[in-house]
Amino acid sequence: MKSLNISVIGTGYVGAVTGACLADPGHQVIFVGRDQKKLDRIKSGKSPIFEPGLDQLLQRNRERITTTDGIIQGKEYDDNLILLNDIVEKPKPEAAPSHFGSIGRYVFTPALFSCLKRTMPGAKGEIQLTDGIRLLLKQEDVYAYRYRGKRFDTGDKLGYRETIIDYALNNKAMRTPLSGFLTRMVK
Repeated sequence: MKSLNISVIGTGYVGAVTGACLADPGHQVIFVGRDQKKLDRIKSGKSPIFEPGLDQLLQRNRERITTTDGIIQGKEYDDNLILLNDIVEKPKPEAAPSHFGSIGRYVFTPALFSCLKRTMPGAKGEIQLTDGIRLLLKQEDVYAYRYRGKRFDTGDKLGYRETIIDYALNNKAMRTPLSGFLTRMVK
């Protein structure tokens, strides 16, 4: 079976269960939502809702699950690039402009800083990066890169450890001793 990249908009009973079930056979799933607490729970392998067995399903598939609150819209430039038309933070599911999630890894020209200076604080008094990006789109082309590799969240305690273990297991000199150590630890 070919692994697909799937975006699931929503983190409630339909979205959380659907996304976890799609990740289980090996698909890469991006959960898109407006509720940061629910996104954080999913990211940590915990169910955002009461659904027996969902914690185990999310935990088992953590390496294939990503969360975001941003959605991009654009035109496919080539197999890996999308020329952005818009970026929306925390859209309502029915208002999401596409199924492409923004996972918050950026490289910008210095022009972004002048755009951020012109960005007005939002409802919580914060300046939103997405608002600065929207201003930048009026000045120059902005591209999104469709990442197809493994992704780890080193800002999360478990994700940080998973990164180190994955790296070590892919190192010929470390693989055998680390595998032995991990086997002894889980017994």
